[in-house]
Amino acid sequence: MKSTTCITSVAIIVLLLLMFGVSASAEQVRIELSAPKADCLDVPVECAVRLPKALARVDCSRLSVTVRQDGQSGDICGQIVRTPDGKAKLCWVAPKIAAGEAGKWTATVSKGKAGAGFSWKDNSGEYLDLLFDGRKVTRYMYAYDKSTPERLHETYKVFHHVFDADGKNVITKGPDGRTPYEKGLYPHHRGIFIGWNKLKHQGQQYDFWHMKGVFLVHRKFEQMAAGPVLGSSTAVINWIDKKGKPVIEEQRTTTVFRQSDPTILLLEFETNLKAVNGDVILDGDPEHAGFQYRPHNDVAAGPADVKARYLFHTDGIDAHKDRNLPWVAMSYGLNGKRYSVLHMNHPDNPKPSFYSAYRDYGRFGAFFKHKIKNGRTLNLKYRVLVVPGDLPKRNEMAARYLSFVDGPKVNKVVWKSASATSGAGSATKMAPLPIVLPKPMFVGTPTNIKVPNLMKARGKPRAPFYAPAGCVNLAAGKIVASTDELPIIGEIEMITDGDKEAADGSYVELGPFQQHITVDLGEMCEVYAVLVWHYHKQARVYFDVIVQTADDADFISNVKTLFNNDIDNSAGLGIGADMHYIETSEGKLIDGKGAKARFVRLYSNGSNANDLNNYIEVEVWGKPAK
Repeated sequence: MKSTTCITSVAIIVLLLLMFGVSASAEQVRIELSAPKADCLDVPVECAVRLPKALARVDCSRLSVTVRQDGQSGDICGQIVRTPDGKAKLCWVAPKIAAGEAGKWTATVSKGKAGAGFSWKDNSGEYLDLLFDGRKVTRYMYAYDKSTPERLHETYKVFHHVFDADGKNVITKGPDGRTPYEKGLYPHHRGIFIGWNKLKHQGQQYDFWHMKGVFLVHRKFEQMAAGPVLGSSTAVINWIDKKGKPVIEEQRTTTVFRQSDPTILLLEFETNLKAVNGDVILDGDPEHAGFQYRPHNDVAAGPADVKARYLFHTDGIDAHKDRNLPWVAMSYGLNGKRYSVLHMNHPDNPKPSFYSAYRDYGRFGAFFKHKIKNGRTLNLKYRVLVVPGDLPKRNEMAARYLSFVDGPKVNKVVWKSASATSGAGSATKMAPLPIVLPKPMFVGTPTNIKVPNLMKARGKPRAPFYAPAGCVNLAAGKIVASTDELPIIGEIEMITDGDKEAADGSYVELGPFQQHITVDLGEMCEVYAVLVWHYHKQARVYFDVIVQTADDADFISNVKTLFNNDIDNSAGLGIGADMHYIETSEGKLIDGKGAKARFVRLYSNGSNANDLNNYIEVEVWGKPAK
C-alpha cells in the first residue's frame, strides 16, 4: 500500500475555520506531538476537530488536507473524517517518528477535492468492499439470508475478509459472496470475527461461536468514510438469540489505514457491545471465543510447509498457560506465497485474557470472560497488521504494538492565522497545568541502579504539560482506599493532603508486595493527568506501577489503563508498554487522555530498595465531566 501513515489516538478539540475567497482559502495549524517511547513507522495520528457553521454541512470529500513535519521536505496527505456522532477529526499518518523525539507539524486545510486513495464499493445486501486505488483490501460480509439452509449457514454471522496484495484473492476463510462456499475445516471460522460459545443471558446459554440457532445480523451502516488516509465504516449489528430477540447491540467500527509498501493491511477493530434486555455474560474458552483471525482453508488442507508458525513478544511463552499477552504474530503459506499477521490486544480490554495461538491451520486470537450489565456497554479495541513474507523480527512487531497503545500524543495546537480565532468560535484553550513541585532531596542521576527497562534521565526539567484550561487537582482532600488499611507509617488520607515534601512524617508506607490505593473523585470527571510521588528522598525505582481509571470502586465498568510498567505480568493486569523510572521531586506525570471516570487506582509492588510500598502524594488533574 503506497505512501505513509501511523495512528495514535488523541482527543484534542481544535476549531477549523475555512474562509472563502482567494486570500483566505486555507488555514494552517501548528501541532506539537510528544516524544514516543519507541520508533514509530507509518503510525496514524488524529485530532478531534470542531467545524465552523460555514463548513458543518460540507462533505469531507470536499476538504483538502496536507501535513508537513518541521525539517522534512514534501507534504503528506491528511483527511477530515466525521465520526458516527457527527463530530469531525483530522487524520494523517506520520511516516517516521524516532523514539524520544518530539515533533512539530503544520496542517493546511482548504476547500477542494480530498484526493485519491480509499473508496467503498457496495454489493447491496451482500458485502461491502474497501478499495485502495481500485485494489480490493477488505470485504465486510453482511448478508443475512434465510431462503435456504445453505444460505442461512453462509450468512448467519457477519465478518471481514482480507485480500492479497494484488486485491484479487481473499487470504481468509469464509464464503466470499461470489463463489460456492467450500466449508472445509471448521466452517464456522470466518476471516476476522468475534464471538463467544457460552454467552449467558436471562438464565439461558447461547453459542455465538458455532452459531447454533443464533445469528449476528447487520442492521445498518451508521458511518462510512474514505479518502487518502483511511477507509472507515461503522455498522450496527444485533446478536439475536433463539427466540429472535437481541441480547447485544453491537456498534462495530473498522478502520484501515494507508501504509507504505509492502504492507498489505493495517486494520483497527473497535467495537461497543451493549447488553440489551438483561445482563450478558461473555463466557467460553480460548479455542471457541474472543476476537479471532482465521486464514484461508487451504492452509488447513495443505502440506506442512504452509502450516502456521507463531511468534510471541518474548521467549519461553506457553500460550496454553500464560495470560495477558500484548500481541501474537502468526505466518502461513497460501498460493505459493507466505503471509504474516500481527494480532494486537489493547491493554484496556478486559483481563485476564488468553491467546489461542498454536493451531497449525492458523486460527488465533485473544479471549476473555466478562459480564456486561443491562444497558451498559463494553468497549473493545484491537489492531491487525498483515504483511507479505515470513514472520518479521520481534522488535519490529513490538514497535508496531507500542505505536498502537502508546505512540506520540498531541501536546499543543496553535493556529497560525488570525482568522482561525474569529467567526464561528475559537479553539478549546490549552494551558500548562499549574503544578507546584516540592523541594528536591537529591541531585544528579544515580549510576548504580540496575533495573531492566529503565528510562534514561532527561537531564533537564520536565516540559510543561498542556491540558484544557481550567483543570484543577480533583484529588485534593478526597477519600483514599487502600489494600493495606493499617499502614506501617502514616495515614492513608495523607496521600491527598497536598504535602509533597519528602521529609519524615510526609509519606505513607504500605505493607510488602503488591498493594494498590484508590482515589474517589466524588463524581464523574475528565482526567487529563495523574501525578504520583512515591518517595523521592532517595533515588528509587518502584515496580509494577500501574494506573487505571474506572466508573466504579470495584473497577468493573469502563476500566482504562493509563500507565503500566509491569515487565512480567506479576500484577496480573498484563505486560505493560511503559518503562521503569527513577523517583524524583518532579513526581511521575501520566497522561490521563481525557478519560472519564470517578475512581483512580494506583498499583505498586515494592521497589529496588525493599518490598514495601510508599506514597507521598497523588494528584489527579482534570474537570468535572460535562
